[in-house]
Amino acid sequence: MGPVRWILMVVLVVGGTVLWVMLRYPGGWRYAFSPDCTDHRQDLDAARGRLRGLERAAGRERDAARAEIAAAERVHQDRVGRARTHLARLKDPGRGVSKSSLGESLRLYEHALGVTVDGRTAEHPLSEVSVLDD
Repeated sequence: MGPVRWILMVVLVVGGTVLWVMLRYPGGWRYAFSPDCTDHRQDLDAARGRLRGLERAAGRERDAARAEIAAAERVHQDRVGRARTHLARLKDPGRGVSKSSLGESLRLYEHALGVTVDGRTAEHPLSEVSVLDD
């Protein structure tokens, strides 16, 4: 590398540093480089550090709250799904297991009564069956 390139490289680095400092401490050259404003720059740096810390803490709290919301929504959806399944079982419990029979024509299941007449079988839910004993 020739001396011109080295000089150009140094100028670019120094210029970039000056620009970066000027952007960090707005208000002009005096506020960015004056020894009179050193305390103010340090205070500004400390305040920025505190702000970054608070922003990180707020981000962690926000993420934790979102995770809690997602977990609560999953629990709610699970409960709703179980309730729907339970309701579907209540609406249509099926016939259930066989409890007893009276010959081949009547079979009592857990939730239904099976009647066989002339080779045809019909099942009736117990909630719809009434028996009269005369």
